[in-house]
Amino acid sequence: MTVHNRKERTLKCLNHLYVALQQVNSKGHFDVYITDDGSTDGTREEVQARFQQVRFIEGDGNLYWCRGMIAAWKRALAEDDYDGFFWLNNDSYLYPDAFTLFFESQNLTVLRSYGLTVFPDFTVLSGAFISETTGQPSFGGRINDRILPPNGQWQKFDQMNGNFVFVPKAVVEKIGILDGVFHHGIGDYDYGFRAKKAGIELLLTPRYIGVCERDSNYHKYRDPRYSLKERFRFLYSPLGPPPPALFRFNFRHYSFFKALSVFVYINLVCLCPEIRKWFVKSQR
Repeated sequence: MTVHNRKERTLKCLNHLYVALQQVNSKGHFDVYITDDGSTDGTREEVQARFQQVRFIEGDGNLYWCRGMIAAWKRALAEDDYDGFFWLNNDSYLYPDAFTLFFESQNLTVLRSYGLTVFPDFTVLSGAFISETTGQPSFGGRINDRILPPNGQWQKFDQMNGNFVFVPKAVVEKIGILDGVFHHGIGDYDYGFRAKKAGIELLLTPRYIGVCERDSNYHKYRDPRYSLKERFRFLYSPLGPPPPALFRFNFRHYSFFKALSVFVYINLVCLCPEIRKWFVKSQR
């Protein structure tokens, strides 16, 4: 996990996490690594007081999600020979049976039909999340940019959200870990695309394994209620969809033309949000 100044969310997330882990403690050993990326609200002190077993990595406040996850992942790789690694966002709250899904006999039967075991060698598994506010799927996996709802079976997908993901050891040995060229977001999408290019399947859990709300601030760069300066400052910050990172992602996985067109488009939308309305209408 990577955290920064969201103490209450982090504590709630950990409470849910350890309840879920209690259901599978007999199945194996689990360690929790958290990168505290420069929190100033007492997150680390409070977590350590309540969850002494958590292993902390210190950040300076400039790691954000992707690079913070890399720091925690590297520490885990250095400290033990784990069978696999779970990613978890601290605003994603697991159901008590979230981990049992990976050990249930009926699901193992289906997984084995993909040639897998309880720790599937060349498959990455992503947990499906639902929004309590809307009752709609919020995170997990996507096909053609559309979020995929669970349907009771393991489903293949193309674009991966990093809220709750299982990466087996064999996948790490084949394609490595997250890429630090991405500062905050996009790194989870990139990892999924790299996995698929390497012949690794992405599978969505058959049912929802927790709740998570979508972040409305992500689209601040195109919100006319903010000034032009504020919009561009957010767009080029790690928290926005920064155009240089998007360019690298699209060039790596699609083409130079798409990378350039997205770069131009997102800057134009930030400059004049009305352009997006015209573009959406023209696509209908």
